[in-house]
Amino acid sequence: MDIGSSYTSFQCKKSKSIKKLDIDFLQMLEDYKVNEWVIPSLIDGNILKKCGYFSSFPNQLTKVGFIKRNCLQNISNNQHDLHCNDFDNTTNTYLTPAACLHIYPEVEQNPIKNEIITTLARVYRYEDGYFKSMERQWDFTVREFVAIGNIKYVKTFLADLELKLLNYALNIFDNVLILESNDFFYPTKQNKLKERYQLNNNLKRELVACIGNEKLAITSFNYHEFHFSKEFNFDNNENIVTGCIGCGLERWLRLLEV
Repeated sequence: MDIGSSYTSFQCKKSKSIKKLDIDFLQMLEDYKVNEWVIPSLIDGNILKKCGYFSSFPNQLTKVGFIKRNCLQNISNNQHDLHCNDFDNTTNTYLTPAACLHIYPEVEQNPIKNEIITTLARVYRYEDGYFKSMERQWDFTVREFVAIGNIKYVKTFLADLELKLLNYALNIFDNVLILESNDFFYPTKQNKLKERYQLNNNLKRELVACIGNEKLAITSFNYHEFHFSKEFNFDNNENIVTGCIGCGLERWLRLLEV
């Protein structure tokens, strides 16, 4: 496992490139009512459970722990190195694996319709330990757009941003395309059915860059139907659905460097 490939720091030039990408993405939403949110890096396990993350992607989760109080004295005095038993991992707290998951419980308390919520977030997915810098990282940056509204509104938004982001990418690199896709669920019989359902109903599409012999997904477009709006009680008698778009900024930066 190459932990050094699981995260990336950026100096001035690359930081400016990421900032410009993000500004350009936000400008694509000028025709929509947009709410900018800030979300935390931590998320409660109860929210993950309600979203179905433990059954769908348990291999992606990173649990948060801390050094036990009765070990602090010896550790601070350099009397012994840290060991697994020195940590308390009993918290029901995790690092956020998907930016949109913070949004649905908030909308349950404050319902909206035909609006976009966006956030720039740090997101954490373990990737089964198979890390590759700028492509498969444990810690990465996402510009997330969540559409909440009636079916026509959400589907129109997803199609509109798909076309805008495709054209934007083509101005950077000429070998990009949109592909139907599915989430990489943890391999169980039930999750195999979820994969087929996604593909058969065109629920997930990706903007993919073909770099050499590799295909790199730089943005995903996801139509959730009533999955989250029903679970978090804002479907309004099956009148409200959700969809999200996630732009992985490290991957977009990788595209700029080809």
